[in-house]
Amino acid sequence: MHRGYLIFELTCHLPYVKHINERYPEENWLNEAICNTYLPMLRSLRSLDADSIPFKLTLTISPTLVAMLSDPILQDNFVSFMNERIELGKKEVHRTESTPNMHTVAKTYLQELEQNLRDFTELYGCDLVAAFNDLRKKNHINIITTFATHCYMPFYSACEKNIEAQIYTAMNAHSKAFNCNPSGFWLPELGYYPGIEKILKSYRLDYFFTAVHAFLFGSHVPRNGIYAPVNVSGSDVFAFCRDLASSAFVLSADHGYPGDFDYRDFELDMGYDMPDSYIGSNPYGKGIRLDTGFRYYANTGIEGVKNIYDFKAAAEKVEFHADNFIYNLKKRVKKLLRYTDRPPVIVCPYDAQVFGHWWYEGIKWMETVIRKIADDEDLSLIFPDEYLFAYKNNESIDLSYSSLGNGGYSGLWLNGDNDWAYRHIHVIIEKMEELAGRFPSERGLKGRALNHAARELLLAQSSDWAFMMKNGTSAPYANMRVQEHIHNFLKIYNDLSSNSVDTEWLTTVERQNSAFPDIDYRVFT
Repeated sequence: MHRGYLIFELTCHLPYVKHINERYPEENWLNEAICNTYLPMLRSLRSLDADSIPFKLTLTISPTLVAMLSDPILQDNFVSFMNERIELGKKEVHRTESTPNMHTVAKTYLQELEQNLRDFTELYGCDLVAAFNDLRKKNHINIITTFATHCYMPFYSACEKNIEAQIYTAMNAHSKAFNCNPSGFWLPELGYYPGIEKILKSYRLDYFFTAVHAFLFGSHVPRNGIYAPVNVSGSDVFAFCRDLASSAFVLSADHGYPGDFDYRDFELDMGYDMPDSYIGSNPYGKGIRLDTGFRYYANTGIEGVKNIYDFKAAAEKVEFHADNFIYNLKKRVKKLLRYTDRPPVIVCPYDAQVFGHWWYEGIKWMETVIRKIADDEDLSLIFPDEYLFAYKNNESIDLSYSSLGNGGYSGLWLNGDNDWAYRHIHVIIEKMEELAGRFPSERGLKGRALNHAARELLLAQSSDWAFMMKNGTSAPYANMRVQEHIHNFLKIYNDLSSNSVDTEWLTTVERQNSAFPDIDYRVFT
């Protein structure tokens, strides 16, 4: 028994982006996530395993990410992407020869790119889903799921069949990918509404994660605060609460570790400085610039002059910040033990792409924390399931409606920039239920059309689109995607209403939006 426990939860998610005949810069989201986060993370976790370091991480791998990682077309796209990056890296090594410090950085980047490509093609056979599953089988990671398309579910609380469709499709995709059923569930954007626990219970899910608002503004404040799970409304589904202070260490660029002067600057990318002719082919249109990953500067220097990034200085800061993180957690645990009736559990959920992609040193920091905690007598990593098994008799409370961000009440996902989408999505939910009632057991071509209608409906609900519309990042693309999914659904609806199916068109959209091949429209009946 330890004096306190730590749950690291990493959310591995991207919206479903796949294009066959057209090219959009957004298709590089997946390539960059694989290159900057997932391959380096797997390498780090395999290193821990090779050194017999015990570790326990909870990973939410979303069904849309599983679908993209498993897609042969997108796997081939990644290999092409990496080959282009490696060719650019070779040019950069040559270009920076007269600047020794930059040359060192360029050579290191090239070595990382070549290692990533070897890992992807030779070590993992292009199958990262299997790579993560191997770590799960060794009991190093616990993989849980989320709604099929990471939808913000509080806005669909009145549409129970739609919620069933999201969960059923997610559970089916998870079971097929990992050959097991998840024990826990990630509520996208930590969006909770009272009653969702009953549906989760019906799928034998044991726990989920929430924001602080859910605990502190529930029926009463739990006696252990946010440092122990609660039994939600007596449902025997348990909620773990996010710890804001620990999150700030990692997520705050201004006050957290990533903003340290010695760490790499995320913004200054070579791709915005060099001419198009140097960077290489650009299939996305004239004037569109993309990140290349070649970033040569630290966060700051003297009097605003940027310093060249120094790997040794950054590595020293990683050690310091790992010690600082553990010190602060142990200090908090010591204080909490005066008030809690059990060893407190500190829940640290992060978007996985924070590590490696946004915070370049983040993966090494996490590995260092894990190595140091392995030898600690007071603090230990734990899976949520293990904590629930060890500490039963959890307090029952009614949680409050809540979310991440913007005061904790959904403002990022419903506002003047994105509110137009929801009324259309609610209409096509009703139409999907109507189709399922009219065609309760279709096979063949009509069955295909109905299944794809359900697929387009779920894809339209991704919380990512609403978030992008609000923050302005790729907002035109997000608007286009929602409109496209709604249009595709309505075409199928109208075709079925006139007792005809456009086979050629259906085959085309099935190939492009090919997520969830086992989707069953009858979940809407």
